[in-house]
Amino acid sequence: MPAEISIFLSLVWQYFWQFLKSWYWLFLFIISVRYFLKAWGWWRYQKFWLAKINPVWLKVKLPSDIVKPISAMEMVIGSIWKGAWEPAYFWEKWWQGKPDVFDFQFELVSDGGEITFYLRWFLGYKIDVLKGAIYSQYPEAEITEVEDYSRAIPADIPNKDWDVRAGDFTLVKPDPYPIRTYTEFEKGAELIEKEEKRIDPMAMLLEGMSMLKPGEKLWIQIKPFALGGKYAKPYVQLGKEIKDKIAKRKTEKARSWFQSFTDALGSLAAGKKSEGKGGPIKIELEAPELRMTPREREVVAAIERKISKELFLISTIRFIYLAKRELYYHHRWRLVLDWMGNFHEEDMNGFKVLMHTYTKIVNPPVLSLFDKRRLYARKRRIIRLYQNRYEPKYPFSGDYHWGYFVLNSEELATVFHFPSRRVAPAPGVARVETKKAEAPPEIPME
Repeated sequence: MPAEISIFLSLVWQYFWQFLKSWYWLFLFIISVRYFLKAWGWWRYQKFWLAKINPVWLKVKLPSDIVKPISAMEMVIGSIWKGAWEPAYFWEKWWQGKPDVFDFQFELVSDGGEITFYLRWFLGYKIDVLKGAIYSQYPEAEITEVEDYSRAIPADIPNKDWDVRAGDFTLVKPDPYPIRTYTEFEKGAELIEKEEKRIDPMAMLLEGMSMLKPGEKLWIQIKPFALGGKYAKPYVQLGKEIKDKIAKRKTEKARSWFQSFTDALGSLAAGKKSEGKGGPIKIELEAPELRMTPREREVVAAIERKISKELFLISTIRFIYLAKRELYYHHRWRLVLDWMGNFHEEDMNGFKVLMHTYTKIVNPPVLSLFDKRRLYARKRRIIRLYQNRYEPKYPFSGDYHWGYFVLNSEELATVFHFPSRRVAPAPGVARVETKKAEAPPEIPME
């Protein structure tokens, strides 16, 4: 038997080697075409699509008081998803450079204690979609176009006058596990009418940002991409696999051609196994789902809830604290850390600092010789990433280990929303103090 196996494997190798010598050029051609198409798409995107796109910065001045719950912001984000999701046709993608997935930015800024909400949008022909989504839930808000505030700083920061503390956040666990959302903070439907009983996760952050002194700046940036169709499918599938694993369901994965080939070789070499020698077949009389603990059921239900809503690829949640050196307080960034800690839930998910971009480098002796230079370069890089609205690993892609992760509309609304004055009374938040109203219908218009 061993001799027969050796002869069989020798024949397989000879046939394979002859095939490879005859068709190696085809594999090289396929690989070169793949990389050529990627380079072509990148060139058309940079040269033609970005050249005609003019991003718009919108300053949002909140109403004097907001009586709507955080779920109103989820409806706004859902409308934005529908407006931003616009897959490109073949000609648009490969000739005009139009991408399939569009991004936008939510930004929260404190400049010396004055807090401002910003939105960045580059689909100029869809600016009305963004404004309409906000006005539909917050009709008294004021939206005005402004210049990019991030350019109004010295170009050589950090320098002898200014210092920086900055970083990005990523998820603790894989994407399908949800974070703690506003449904956990709002206790009961009656709280829609009793505003004073709500708990807002942004209240502590805004209160701390309003205490900054002139010469201190704290910037927070969230960059989502609307995901739909084939782009959302891998995350939905991953969520189903994790859900089945928690529920202890047996799922059969599709076998690759290589696994099928090796199984066939094993069958030819060892012979087909006779049936009925494996002992009695075990039949489970109890469904695996019934053996789950109450907490496991809650986790499975939360995963199902997450993947059933609109999904966003968050390429970064970033913060930058800048201050003059005589005012610089390196623990200011803990305002952001405490805010992100509100969304952590045991057995589910939460946020952690991405160490690849965090502006702190500590190495043991000898290795620490270049720490100062590396720290300076990291600070300069993250400021450029913020100003250009790039991802942490730009120009390369990444996963949640590199700051890329997926949130649904409910989670994104929990992280970024417009808080009311009652639950977040920070004095630095600019609000519209006069209430708008339409003119009476009996007033003549001419």
